[in-house]
Amino acid sequence: IGISAPQGSGKTTLVYALNHLFQVTG
Repeated sequence: IGISAPQGSGKTTLVYALNHLFQVTG
């Protein structure tokens, strides 16, 4: 699993992680 985000995108990274988790759990 690789996460790449520009500086100052902490919230975007969090949303991406949550979205990935939701996709895995269905």
